[in-house]
Amino acid sequence: MAARSILVVSTLDTKGIEVAFLCDRLRALGAAPFVVDAGILGEPRGITPDVPSERVAAAAGSTLEIVRTASRGRAVAIMAQGLGHIVRSLHREMRFEGAIGIGGLEGALLAAAALTALPFGIPKVSVSPVFSGVRRFQPFVGASDVALLHSVADLQGLNAVTELVLDRAARMTVSAWPPRERAVPVLGRVGLSLNGNTTGVGTSVRRELESTGYEVVSFHSNGVGGVMMEELATEGELSALVDLTTNELTEEVVRGLFPVTGRLAISGRCSVPRVIVPGSMDFICQESGRVDPRFAGRPVDEHNPELVLVQVSPDEAAAVAQAMVDRLVRSTGPVRVVVPTRGLSLAGSPGGVFEGAGASGPLVDALICAANGRLPLVLVDAPINDPATCRAVVSAFEGVLSAVVPSAVVPSAVVPSVAEPVLG
Repeated sequence: MAARSILVVSTLDTKGIEVAFLCDRLRALGAAPFVVDAGILGEPRGITPDVPSERVAAAAGSTLEIVRTASRGRAVAIMAQGLGHIVRSLHREMRFEGAIGIGGLEGALLAAAALTALPFGIPKVSVSPVFSGVRRFQPFVGASDVALLHSVADLQGLNAVTELVLDRAARMTVSAWPPRERAVPVLGRVGLSLNGNTTGVGTSVRRELESTGYEVVSFHSNGVGGVMMEELATEGELSALVDLTTNELTEEVVRGLFPVTGRLAISGRCSVPRVIVPGSMDFICQESGRVDPRFAGRPVDEHNPELVLVQVSPDEAAAVAQAMVDRLVRSTGPVRVVVPTRGLSLAGSPGGVFEGAGASGPLVDALICAANGRLPLVLVDAPINDPATCRAVVSAFEGVLSAVVPSAVVPSAVVPSVAEPVLG
C-alpha cells in the first residue's frame, strides 16, 4: 500500500531544518511528505523542496525577483495567492491526505493560504508561536477546519521543545486517518444555521427533520459558520440548507464585529435547495464596552460578557434587506423565504430588549418592500422561536425539495400562528 501524501508548507530559508525533522517524523509514521517552499529571501536550508518558491511566485503570475523587491506585506500577499493556486492544483493530482504548515507570523499566514485551499475533512495542522494570547483566528483559519498548535517556543532550531511540538504535529495529522465511516443518511444531509437567539426554533426544526430520516449538521452564525455551511454545500457535502440565522449578512453589510464576504451568494451558485429565514438580522454584534460610535444611543442587548447586540436602524435594515433579495434572486437552486413578522430574534420578540424600539419591524418591512415583485415570501404571524415558525420552515423545506417553486411572482401571504403556512 502506497504511503499517504502529506503536504508540508513552510519558508525553507528560515525553517528548512525544522521542516526536515518534521518530514523524518512523518516518514517514520508511514507518511510521504510533499514539501512546498514559500520562502522569499533566501535558499532552502537543509532540505530540497518538491515545489520551490519560484513556482509558488509564478502561480501568482509573478516572479521571485519581483517578490523580493516588493514590500513585506505585498510579498506575503503574492506568495499566499500562489500557494492557494498551487495547492488546489496539486490536490487534484495527488489527493493529499493531510497537511501541515509551520512558521512565525508571516509563515503562519502563508500556511493558512495553503491549508485553507484544501477541502473539509482533510486533517490540517498549523504550528506557530503566534497561536496564543489575544489573537484573531480568522487570518489563520478562515472558514476551514484547520487545527492550530501553539509551539510554545519559537521554531528556531531543534531542541527538546521544538522537536516535541513538531513530532506532535506529525502524530496529530497521521492519527486522523482513516476518517470514521458514517452511514449514509436515509434522505440526505442538511445544513442548519443557528445561534443563541434562534436555538429554540433550530432545535425544533432539527428534531422534525431527523425524525423523518435526515442528518442535520448545525452551524453557528459567528462570522464563519454560515460561510462554511455554504461552502460545504457547493462541495456536495450538504444536500439542502435550512438557513435559519442569516445575521452574518447584516454584519457584512453594516460592517459589524464579524464581517464576512458572500453570505447567501456562495450557495446560490449551486443548485442546492434552500429555506432562508432572516433570523437575528435585526441586530449588529459589538464588543462589550467597545460599541462603535456609529451606533451610539441605540437599544442594546447585553448578550454575554463578550458581546452586545445593537439594533439596526431603518436605513441599515433597508440596505440589508436589499442585499438579501439581490443575492437570493440570483440563486440557481430552489429557494423559499420564511419571515416571522413578530420578531427575528429573542431581543426583537415580544418581551425582548428591542420590543419598545420597533423590535424587528423595520427589517420585516424592508424585506417586504425589497422582495415586492422579485421574491415570494412566506410571512408567519409569530416570533422566530414560536412553533408556528417551525411548522412554516418545515413546510417550506418540503416545498423546495419537491422543487415546487413558483415560476411567476406570487404575492406573500400572512401565516397565522395556529395554521400551516401557505403561499398566496
